[in-house]
Amino acid sequence: MMGFRSFPIWVFVFIACLISSTYSQFNPADKYSIDCGSPTNTTIGGRVFLSDNLASSFLSTPQNVLVDTGANSIPSSEYSPLYKTARIFAQTSTYTFKINQPGRHWIRLYFYPFTASNYNLSTAVFSVSTRDNSLLSDFQSDQGSVKEYSVNVTSGNLEITFTPSGGSFAYLNGLEVVSVPDLLIGDGATSLMPLTNYRGLLTKALETMARVNMGGPTVTSRNDSLWRSWVPDTSFLKSPNLVTDVSKTDAVEYPDGGATEEDAPRSVYGTAARMASENDTRSNFNVTWEFPVDRGFQYLIRLHFCDIVSTAPNAIYFDVFIQDSSALDDFDLYSKVGGLARAYYTDFVTPSINNNLLKISIGPAIVRDSLPNAILNGVEILKMSNLDGSLSGSGVPSSSKGSKSKIVLCARPVIDPSLAREKVNLAEWAMVYQKKGQLEQIIDVTLKGDIKPDSLRKFGETAEKCLADFGVDRPSMGDVLWNLEYVLQLQEAVLQNDPDENSTNVIGELSPQIHDFNHGGDDNTNTGFEMSSGDDISGVSMSKVFSQLVKVRGEIKEKVSVGGLRLIDYLVYFHRV
Repeated sequence: MMGFRSFPIWVFVFIACLISSTYSQFNPADKYSIDCGSPTNTTIGGRVFLSDNLASSFLSTPQNVLVDTGANSIPSSEYSPLYKTARIFAQTSTYTFKINQPGRHWIRLYFYPFTASNYNLSTAVFSVSTRDNSLLSDFQSDQGSVKEYSVNVTSGNLEITFTPSGGSFAYLNGLEVVSVPDLLIGDGATSLMPLTNYRGLLTKALETMARVNMGGPTVTSRNDSLWRSWVPDTSFLKSPNLVTDVSKTDAVEYPDGGATEEDAPRSVYGTAARMASENDTRSNFNVTWEFPVDRGFQYLIRLHFCDIVSTAPNAIYFDVFIQDSSALDDFDLYSKVGGLARAYYTDFVTPSINNNLLKISIGPAIVRDSLPNAILNGVEILKMSNLDGSLSGSGVPSSSKGSKSKIVLCARPVIDPSLAREKVNLAEWAMVYQKKGQLEQIIDVTLKGDIKPDSLRKFGETAEKCLADFGVDRPSMGDVLWNLEYVLQLQEAVLQNDPDENSTNVIGELSPQIHDFNHGGDDNTNTGFEMSSGDDISGVSMSKVFSQLVKVRGEIKEKVSVGGLRLIDYLVYFHRV
């Protein structure tokens, strides 16, 4: 038998390099994995999911109900070992995890609705939330799913609360909480329509709606350094016959200071969908993918590119469209990264989406001496939380901002799992009282007696319209502002505690200053603007409007009631958030 001494030194160096590369993947500061309902630990792709018993210290629940199903009843998949057991929550229950390093954390929830004992998990209806974000609202599913969220944790603990709806129950098959690398998602992106710089991503909770490997196969979490899963693009292609798949994973390079393997693995950058234009130099068509999304939300779109197609520099110029809006024009990937087969990604933020499909298209640019072609290697679509911190369908989309009125007037957060079940979701609870004509019953006690009934009624009607299920039924930003100004006029028609003094003059001071956008600000443009009650001011510089409101508030704060000031504060709040 050959002894260790007989091996040349280069063999040991080679082995050491292999070991180093194997364990060079991201080492998260926080990592919790639980196989809910399981009596034993479960290993998936090197990750150990703790048994339910070993993870019991993280959970606060009134009772322990664990269920399991037959081993052969779950179809084989990457996460099928987690789907054989589940924990039932008959009442509100909360997982609490200590956070060692503040910042973004992934929350992955694993669901598979099997039937066992007295429970049919497909009938469960429930909500899931953190302290700051609503993740799921009245969730129900008849098939297996993995829900992945990215939330910014700023405190020392992360709480995840499960709240059954009505007389139903909640359940969970598996749970992960994992730190996200600091550089994976920055604060900025390119905003679409028009193309401008966007800042503020760090304040947003995100939900992964799609993570897609263009032109390639499924990439399981075992083959991703951050344990992400990527699905093939075939089910999203509008016209598959317009695409040719390309694979060249060995050619992929990660340039210094550019994309890394944490952004996407080689199995994503090393495959691509390209235009099927090889046999026609006059080809002029777009390749389009359509992705299901939730209407009423903005989306962060990350596009991954790596030119594994070209054999010479500057051979491909192409255009990229998102929702028929130009995102990249005459894009020259070679010039962007300084070489072929070099990984690159870019981020875009959409406006609020008004339908349930999001389209991404690539097509040839009209550039002389270039052959028609376009490529795309990977796509990630992340739903962005709205102003209430909600990612759930029943939350108010960022375009309407409706339920912020409830936050101001009711002095409580939108989602509060510590309250009775019917009060957890503030928007739903408030609408019950609004429909009864009893909104005054739930406003901040410090405001009772300060807000006039007619003003509050109009305020509630405005908020109710903002909570309409479909974007087309919600008022525009301009309409909301005009309604709230009218609410203020109703409030200040007679000053509280002084019924003999008419405050028409006070409103007279407010209204002209709101509409006089050319005075009192630091904007030197001379373009005049005058609103009528039917105008939508969405195209106007909102900073002008609200800088005037801030100024006006300071000038009239001694002349209006507490309730009136609170309404002005609400108008100013629109701008700040």
